[in-house]
Parts: sequence; C-alpha cells; structure tokens
Amino acid sequence: MTIAEDNLFDDLDYSLVGKSSSIDKKDTTKKKELVFYKYSKGPSLAEAIFINNRPMFLQIQYGKSILSETIDLDDHLIVPPDKSSYLSKEYVFSSEEEVEQYKKRAQKETLDSIFKKTKSIWNKYFENNQEALTLCPADTIFTYFQDIMGMTHYVLFVGDNSSGKSNALRIFYHLGYRPQFGVDTTPANIYNFLGQFEEGQGIILEDELDNIEDDDDKMKIYKSGYVSGAQVTRMYDTTTNAGKNTTTKRQQKYNTFCFKAFSAERQPNDKAKGFSERIFPIKCTPGSPPYDISEITNDAGDLEHKKLYREIEDLRKLLLIYRILHYDDQIPDIELSIKNRDKQLCKPLIRLFNNTKAQEEIVGSLSRFLAEKHNKKLDSFDAYLFSIISDLVKEDNTIVSNEVLRNSILSLPGTEIPNRPHSYHTEDFGVVSRTRVTQICKDKFGADKGHNGQQRSLVFNKSTIRALKTNYSPIEEIKIIDNSTTNTSNTFNTFWKGVERNGSYKDIPKSSETSRNVADLGFQEDK
Repeated sequence: MTIAEDNLFDDLDYSLVGKSSSIDKKDTTKKKELVFYKYSKGPSLAEAIFINNRPMFLQIQYGKSILSETIDLDDHLIVPPDKSSYLSKEYVFSSEEEVEQYKKRAQKETLDSIFKKTKSIWNKYFENNQEALTLCPADTIFTYFQDIMGMTHYVLFVGDNSSGKSNALRIFYHLGYRPQFGVDTTPANIYNFLGQFEEGQGIILEDELDNIEDDDDKMKIYKSGYVSGAQVTRMYDTTTNAGKNTTTKRQQKYNTFCFKAFSAERQPNDKAKGFSERIFPIKCTPGSPPYDISEITNDAGDLEHKKLYREIEDLRKLLLIYRILHYDDQIPDIELSIKNRDKQLCKPLIRLFNNTKAQEEIVGSLSRFLAEKHNKKLDSFDAYLFSIISDLVKEDNTIVSNEVLRNSILSLPGTEIPNRPHSYHTEDFGVVSRTRVTQICKDKFGADKGHNGQQRSLVFNKSTIRALKTNYSPIEEIKIIDNSTTNTSNTFNTFWKGVERNGSYKDIPKSSETSRNVADLGFQEDK
C-alpha cells in the first residue's frame, strides 16, 4: 500500500471498492474493512472468488494456492465482497480441489492456446468479419492483463436492431474480467465499481450507448479512462455525529481506467470526437451464428445448452487462474511503426501477444481497424483544411492570409449563405465559418494570429505542420520494428514492481500459510 492511500483511509467514505464496513469507526480496537475484487500490492496477486458460496481471496505463491478470508494490513483489512454486494460477474469454484485442477490446467496453457479456445467461443456466438473475430477474443484475454499494460482501446459494436451488437457484449460479459454490464450506466455506477485505490477492478460494458455526446460527465470518464492513472474528482456531502448531525463537503477521487466495450445504433457525432478517437467501431449486421448466447445462458433445461454454458464458464475460470499465474511475468517492450494515439490504442495488445503465433493475426486485425479510423479521419473537414495548410506552408511561407483560406473553402462544392458573408454551406462538411477555420488552425495546427502588413493572417510553424502529417496520412499496416539490440525486457518496471510488492513486510497477508522471514521475500530469478 502506498503512503498516499494509507493517508486517505482515515478521511474518506468509500464506495463499493474500498468501502468502509459497518464497523463503528469510533472503536479504534477494530480494523476498518475495505472491500476489493482484487488486491495486487501484497507479495502476490489476490483475486476474490467464491468457494462453495464462501467469499475468499485466492493467491498463488511459489506454485502453492493460498485461500484466505482477509488480507491484514496492520490497521485495515482487505476483504472480498459477498454476493449481495457484487457489481460484476463472480468467479465461483465448488471446492479447493477444483481450484487445484484449474491451476494444473492453467500451468500447461500458453497465450496461443488460450487465444484459440477464446476465439472458438466467439465464433459460436458472433458472426462478423475475420478482423472482428480476431480482435474480440484477443481483447477478451487482454482484459485479464489490463492493469499490467496500463493503456487500452475501447470497442463499440454498432448496428440496427437484431444485428447481434448486444449479444457481442454478452460474450464479453461471460468471458471478460469482472465485467459490469448495464444499460444507461451512470457516472456514479462507474465510480462505485472502479473505486478509489486499486485500478482495473473490472471492465465496463454498456449497452445502448446512443447519445453519449450529450452526457458530459460520462464523456470525461471515458475520455480519460483509457490510460492508467486517470482519476476524476467529486465533492460529496458527508454527515458526522458529534453531539449533533453536521454536514460537510469532502473531495474524493475515483479511478476511471479500464477496458470498456459498448453497443449503439450509431457512432457518436462530432461532439464526442475525443471519445471516438479511443474506440474501434465494429459494424454489426444481422447474421446466423451457430448459437444464440442469450439462449445458452438461459438453458431452460436443454442438455446441449447446459453443456455449452459449462464450456463458457470453464474457460472463464481458466482465464482467471491463468492471470494469477502469469501476473508477474515480464512483458518485453516493443517498437511499432505507428505513433501517438495510434500507438496508445494498439501497442498494449500487440505487446501482450508479442512473439506468439497469434501475433501476426492480431496485428493484421488492428491494422484494418486503424486504417478504417484514419480513412474516416481523412474524410473530415479537419483533414481537408490541413491539406490546404500543408500545401501553403512552403519553405519560405509560414504566413497564410485569411483571404487565401476563405477562397480555398469557397472552391468546395456548396452554396453561399444569404446575410452570412463569413459562412459557406459545403456539400461535404456542412456550414463552415471563418471562426471555425481560425479555431481549428489555432487549436489543432498550432497557428497564431498575425498580419502580413495588408490583411489578417495566420502564422504557422513548419515543424509543427510536418509533425502533424502522420495524423492525416493513410495507414496500410502496423509494423513491429526490430529493436532486438535494445529490447531486452521491461526489467526496470519489474524491479520496481518487486520493490513495491515485496519491499514491505506489512503488505504480507498474516496467515500461518504465508508467514516467512522478510529475508525470504527476495526477487524471483528471471525465467
């Protein structure tokens, strides 16, 4: 536990993840209980599961499975949620023996074998192009390592009624890592689920996301939540009892980072541009997959459906145990041919599957989705305006007059608007005003207002324009650059992860099964 977290515990009222229990806070002889789905700051990752309906934490240390009801942190107890307080789909095992069976199976699995199993399930319940049927299984596995990778893209299933978009979310629900699945999810729902301390407590799945551009609070969460470390701050009224009821306001921070998938009948409009830049849209049309996931999960006693549902549940539990076993694996860094936002969206998934048989297929899928995003961007007014600017800004010309820009806009097919001399209705981009053009040039192309001695102008930086060209250029494929001479592994990050996890004895769960000398908590040798 970090010092910052420890200090926060004394002052905040908690949402579900990191929530104070009903223990009387005035009784200092009792420890505060904090409810977590997963806790990663001890000597090994702890995951909340149920053993025959009994909430427990599962850890695997040095190959040995350890089950505990709490994790003792001096003056606090980390406890798993009970069934009444779960906001995500639980992981249920019938016995300790079943956990051991899954552990033995997971030890034999690889990313390739897990990917093959996951893709097989997706093919049974979702019909789409091959790129989508590669991305979705890969993302399903990625959800189990999201908190390690620290960045993610989002997925948006788009289509009309009966197109299978909601069923795609249901597959994520039954296979993904601790999903919260809902319609019209509110910001408060998200805060309560993702909590204040441990990032990546699960994933968000939201059905019927139409009109997201009208929800400013949710937009802020989704725009920030694709990168680790993002938080939103909220003020809340709290009541204390010190002789009389007193209401005060307190400031609290909540995590927003996790993988998210959505469904909608249309893609968001230009008001949600920041959100749209973080998603890969998957277009859905009515199809005929071999099975309907909704029927399988509500089998009504059908024996075949029962068997298929057991297959889904089996893979889900196997994925969780695989996560616990491989949580501390080193994941070598890679260098890609793409940069900036494109790299942020694609690199985590490619890096996870680097040097696997599935890598080429996954890179091809991401290349296709990234190319589609760029093609859509190239059809935008911003791209058209940038093409004009880049042509005008030559070696000896960084000043572009407003009149030149206006004439370039007037060359587009369209009509002038009566009584609005500074606006023009284009056939492709709608109404374009001089104010809009100036604002885009300043905000996105780094221009400053100027004057060329005769008329108002915009002053551009040639280096900035050259750097922006990659944002408005087509992409054919993503390439992994050979950096074998420098790319050994993320040893630095792994070292400091070890310091954080093993450097303090107080983070060790206090049970007879895990008690050991501090000297025994040295770093494991790289495999």
